Amino acid sequence: MWTYLILISSIVYLFYRWFTSKYDYFIQRGLPAVKPKFPFGNTPAAYTQKRNFYYDLDEIYQSYRKKTPFVGYFEGGTPKLLVISPEIIKEILIKNFSHFHHNEFTEMFNKEADPIFGRNLAVLKGQEWKDKRTEISPAFSNNRLRSLFPLVEDALKSFRNFIVKEIPKNEPFDIREILAKFTTDVVASCIIGVDAQSFTKVKPEIREMGRKYMDFTSSDVQFKMLLLTFFPWIRKFKKISIINKEVNEFFINLMEQAVTMREKSNTKRDDYLSYLIELKKKKNLADIDMAAHGVTFFTDGFETSSLAIAYMLYEIANDKRVQEKLRKQINEELIDENGKIIYEKMLEHEYLDQIFHETLRLHPIIMFFNRECTEEIIFDCNGKDFKIEKGMSVNVPIYSIHRDPDYFVNPTEFVPERFDAENGGVKEFRNRGVLMPFGDGGRICIGMRFALMQSKAAVIEIVRNFELSVNNKTQKPLVLDPKQYMNIKVGGLWLDLKTI
Repeated sequence: MWTYLILISSIVYLFYRWFTSKYDYFIQRGLPAVKPKFPFGNTPAAYTQKRNFYYDLDEIYQSYRKKTPFVGYFEGGTPKLLVISPEIIKEILIKNFSHFHHNEFTEMFNKEADPIFGRNLAVLKGQEWKDKRTEISPAFSNNRLRSLFPLVEDALKSFRNFIVKEIPKNEPFDIREILAKFTTDVVASCIIGVDAQSFTKVKPEIREMGRKYMDFTSSDVQFKMLLLTFFPWIRKFKKISIINKEVNEFFINLMEQAVTMREKSNTKRDDYLSYLIELKKKKNLADIDMAAHGVTFFTDGFETSSLAIAYMLYEIANDKRVQEKLRKQINEELIDENGKIIYEKMLEHEYLDQIFHETLRLHPIIMFFNRECTEEIIFDCNGKDFKIEKGMSVNVPIYSIHRDPDYFVNPTEFVPERFDAENGGVKEFRNRGVLMPFGDGGRICIGMRFALMQSKAAVIEIVRNFELSVNNKTQKPLVLDPKQYMNIKVGGLWLDLKTI
């Protein structure tokens, strides 16, 4: 009996020593660091989910802002850096991008276990990432996006009609869910040329599969990600699938069917699918690569955009001054004599652009992003040289920087006019490295222009046709959902809409 107890105790002790062996990593190198606690390091919420993981990072940021350009901390037993200085952030993302062109979570996915997500641009690295980004970038050109706008207008019509039919029920709208239906219709039309029927079917298949694809909250997925986080060496011996097999097969089959139908019908349509078919012919693109490109477009255009629009409408509903000002400008400047949105003016409209960026300043959809050091480099830290070693993970706390009073006056208030021309506009804040709704540098979001286009169009359509207010069902203050990695709030965003 005692022999077994001693053996077990020895094993536990050795595991503890092994796990905490790096806890003095930053101290040995003379870098400011947060003291970690076994076994979660400095980010217990990532494992306990008692609150959103980002609140842990924000506490570190608030404790060290104005004190150091970056600070060391631990996720479990893994040392990481939190970059606080906008100047250092710009060096990492732009000037020294060649030293930081990988994402840390790249290693969590692979092509064999996750054939689609393993080929997503956000996951790819090295030359393959560069080649695939170059391959797909022309699909997001201004001219091609302009040709896609009629498809967005068709989805807007279904969107508006659905709301009109629902208003008599006198119930609040879960605005994020409705917008997810809208963006699903848009991307389904742009990618595969079909009507996803999000507003006519109770559970449209494309919408449901998209939901599953982006759902990282299930106990199975959470367990796998925790396992790979605590024991990354497992990846060398076993390829663990994160994305549901059914979802992978659905999107692969969907793209194959779409290509077959388009080629058989010989339809000429300047959409995303046509671009992929052209690419397939030029580059001998495999079906799985086409599916991956299609799903990359789907996720960029569906999930993140629906959240961005939802927050825009929430803030507009919450501020009658902004709402009335925007509605007046929409009716006077952005609608032609036939009641249609003037595309070019929509993209260039100053106040609408200010609302968009002020919304994503307060509610960045991705609250932080990560870069992995691919080649060691030396930075100055409080007058001392600090070497960031190859493999070190560096996190950029977008949410915290966007709400830092050193960069934004009254940072928790929604004030689109802070981006007025006399203040330098949006460009001035982006140039300073304190406004990064789409990231920055070589890995800036490739679907940024598409997101801007469909988001602005949706806001115009809603604001010109409906009066908005926030329903009491919306929980205030807004709190980040503990299980979500994107900026999703507990209880949802509920709005009341009334026809004008």
